[in-house]
Amino acid sequence: MEVYPIFPFDIMNKFEVLTIELRKGCNHSSPVHSSGVEEFIIVNKGILTFEIGNQVIHLEEGNSIKFLADKPHTYKNLHEEKVCFQNIIFYKN
Repeated sequence: MEVYPIFPFDIMNKFEVLTIELRKGCNHSSPVHSSGVEEFIIVNKGILTFEIGNQVIHLEEGNSIKFLADKPHTYKNLHEEKVCFQNIIFYKN
């Protein structure tokens, strides 16, 4: 997994923007965030398999999702093509 900070965490605005690339077979389990933290995912390339709770969601290029990140969540690339997506994390507290 490669992570490229576009806008690193800013204490005043309480958000960060990352570009993330997952190569074939990559599986990243994200730590649980504090209550109220929201994540926004926008897939730029490839097919991202996203798991949160008991849900498995396949996001293709151009798809997006918003979720509360206070439970375990996992990002996977189950395909040959590299996955590239934007991850915006908003810290409410």
